[in-house]
Amino acid sequence: MESLPAYLRVQADRCQKLSRGCMDLGTARTLRIMADEYTDEAMKIETKAAACSGIEPIQAAGVPPPCLQGTKGNTRL
Repeated sequence: MESLPAYLRVQADRCQKLSRGCMDLGTARTLRIMADEYTDEAMKIETKAAACSGIEPIQAAGVPPPCLQGTKGNTRL
């Protein structure tokens, strides 16, 4: 079974390819925006998964990783 981030990246690639062959500029732009949104969502999911698996993601100082937000201290719920 394919992971969600991989699926989202495939969809992003499809949107990019469709946008290149699209003659309607408005539709092509919408497809590129969709591709960017798919890619961004895939990155968010991967970052959250990395943070919760113990891999140190790049975090702003003092901001806990997403899996720890809403917890007290550094303990997981």
